Amino acid sequence: YDLTLAESFQYVKEYWIIIIFAWLIIKKKDLFYIGWAALFTYLLFDDMLGVHEGLATFFLEKFGINSGHIIFGELRYQDFGELAVSLFFGALFLSIIAIAYLRNGKEVRIKFHYLVGGLLLIVFFGVVNDLANRVFSFFSSQIMFEITRLIEDGGEMLGMSVMCWYVYTLTESEPVHSET
Repeated sequence: YDLTLAESFQYVKEYWIIIIFAWLIIKKKDLFYIGWAALFTYLLFDDMLGVHEGLATFFLEKFGINSGHIIFGELRYQDFGELAVSLFFGALFLSIIAIAYLRNGKEVRIKFHYLVGGLLLIVFFGVVNDLANRVFSFFSSQIMFEITRLIEDGGEMLGMSVMCWYVYTLTESEPVHSET
């Protein structure tokens, strides 16, 4: 839940990802990480302030659409509005990242492959499972609601932890090889 200890731990991981990218950009002059830093800055503010929820509500109200109207299962216009906002910002940041990917060599591209893999893990749990969770209301199927919520939140926490660890490994100047 928002503003809980677990959610605060998620904010800390996102914050450190941003700090590490900023360090790589400033100290190592790795400008190709600017898109990633911007993306995780957005993710931090979105998690803390509910940016995609607020923007979805704003636009639905501007178009005169009832955000609480149920379309399918328990999915509302609000849920599709939130998905649209997330897709917009995702496309924006991924465009910046794609330009950096295309303008750099093999070493950078390999790092980006791992970063995209981690991002896909976070998106799968944070977006896809969020929609799956909305299909079940707390009242219609409490067990499935709790299971999908656990998968969503736990998976997102795990994905962000893996991403934080990987971004931290980018600070090493040269890979460490074990001698066996």
